[in-house]
Amino acid sequence: METKPTPPIQFLFPQELIDTLIDLIQDLRQNSNTPQDFTSTLKACSLTCKAFLPRARKHLFRELILRTNPRDHYRATDKLSFRQRVQFLLDRDHLTGLSPEVLSLVRKLTVCEGHFTWADWHTNGERHRLLPFGLLPFTALTEIELGSKHARSSYDIDGQSLSMLLRKNLSLEILHLESVAFSKTSETLSVLSSLSHHVNFHSLGLVSVHIQDALTLSRIDMPVISCVQQPRLKNLDFRDPDDRLLGVLFLNPDSIFDISGLQTLDLSTQLKPIMSQTAPEDGNYPKILSRCPGSLARLCLDVRDFLWMDVTTMDYLQDATELELLELKGLPIRHGWTQEIEFIVTLISALPAKLHCLSLHVGTLDTHLSNQFVELDLELSKTLPSSSNLKEVKIVFEQYGCTVDGETDIEPIVKWFPSLTEKKLLITTERSKRRDLYPVK
Repeated sequence: METKPTPPIQFLFPQELIDTLIDLIQDLRQNSNTPQDFTSTLKACSLTCKAFLPRARKHLFRELILRTNPRDHYRATDKLSFRQRVQFLLDRDHLTGLSPEVLSLVRKLTVCEGHFTWADWHTNGERHRLLPFGLLPFTALTEIELGSKHARSSYDIDGQSLSMLLRKNLSLEILHLESVAFSKTSETLSVLSSLSHHVNFHSLGLVSVHIQDALTLSRIDMPVISCVQQPRLKNLDFRDPDDRLLGVLFLNPDSIFDISGLQTLDLSTQLKPIMSQTAPEDGNYPKILSRCPGSLARLCLDVRDFLWMDVTTMDYLQDATELELLELKGLPIRHGWTQEIEFIVTLISALPAKLHCLSLHVGTLDTHLSNQFVELDLELSKTLPSSSNLKEVKIVFEQYGCTVDGETDIEPIVKWFPSLTEKKLLITTERSKRRDLYPVK
């Protein structure tokens, strides 16, 4: 008697339920300190069946990270690995493993070339001194991140080639440049001006961007460029900048970007007294804030920008009437906080009434900070007006690699703020989250 073959097992779950489940795994992956665990889960989902593959692949290929490893200097195989991965993207002959369908899924491109790859690039019979970004086969990117705050030094960028990449990706929304260098000021401005073609662009990061000819110029002139429109920024990260770029980029009537609707601003100049004789309250801080008084909801400043000029007043912050979150960076780990506490108290008195959260970023937590926090608690409790809407003081501890001696648990920190707690303020603590630069494969 012949037996009939067993029919293949079919999933009875609706596709919407499968997609929701995989989206949940992606959410856990984004918010986890160990995202590689959930990456493995997504990979397993992609191999489960055809119903799981499209959604899992969408998340797995959403971001492409190309970074050099510090060990590349000692291990040639790692150095070649980075160049080979990029070379496969540049050479048309090697695209057999990267189908157009997969390439179309990439939404974020992160490249940190580093100084280990200064050898020329050879692509399709042509030689390029710098990485030819314009030849990368992406046309659907929404976010581009070049460079890294952990880079030992800035590395050169081919501005013309980068402009080509930007123009090919008209859906671009976010551009972040950190520790990169351009040869000319006009080249830098031409790259940023090319963003005028992107109707959805809203977030810009310029951090420690070095311009090689900037020191030879007394002023910066806008190159002759036809701009389709001014991109309207919602988020701006402008740290350690060349102050002369401010007018051309944001402050002039014909500036490249419109910041009248800016919602978040990270403005840290890290200036030294020898570099500038203008205090923050007299310089570019009020100029930028005056352009977005009714929209700015989050402001991040570096305490060190103000302490060396002995700032005693910041009345211009009253213009930021919609400010809800203020973040202060640059607080030391072990030193006394006499100046810092005076500055914070001065700042609180100048803030608009709508502010509801004060976030303080300090170094790795250790027991030496208890006295500083107790003193800060006392001074803040005496300074806060009865009409203040401040509801939360958040202490964020930066993470620098391994745990250090003396580091304690963050939960007992709440006990160091008895006066603010008595005033019904919420004291919260957290460790800063940062993505591993070299994720486990």
